[in-house]
Amino acid sequence: MDPKTHCFGLLADADLCCVDPRTIIFFLGRDRWTLGFYAGRIIWLITSLVVLILLLLEITKLYAFCARSYGLLERERNNKLLNAQAITAAIAHEVRQPLTAIIASGGAALRYLEKTPPENERARLALSRIIKEGHRTPATCLMASMPCLREAIKNGSR
Repeated sequence: MDPKTHCFGLLADADLCCVDPRTIIFFLGRDRWTLGFYAGRIIWLITSLVVLILLLLEITKLYAFCARSYGLLERERNNKLLNAQAITAAIAHEVRQPLTAIIASGGAALRYLEKTPPENERARLALSRIIKEGHRTPATCLMASMPCLREAIKNGSR
């Protein structure tokens, strides 16, 4: 070896310091124990990590979007169930109201007839209220609850 040459093929001259072309080929070659081989592996590792991180971020965003959408669907479903429960309660109230009036008027008519001098006029009025409420019950079931159902159907379709 030339005494002017240092390790790795570098030339040490007082006027000139340059790299031997054989050294460049050695370090950037395609062989396994070269700098080029390891530089390529490091670049491959960095790009793989970047792609992996970007894919994980994208999956996380999609999962968050799906979770938010599912939450909104659950809330909408619960609101529809609450509306159905409110409609059911309104229909039950509308049906019970005439039935309660029938029961109360029937009890009053019985009390009027059980008195020692029966109060026929008041008993007749109580019995006519029973008949009136009896006719009102089917009308209440059909007519009074229909607007509630129509409104619920309109609100549900939005």
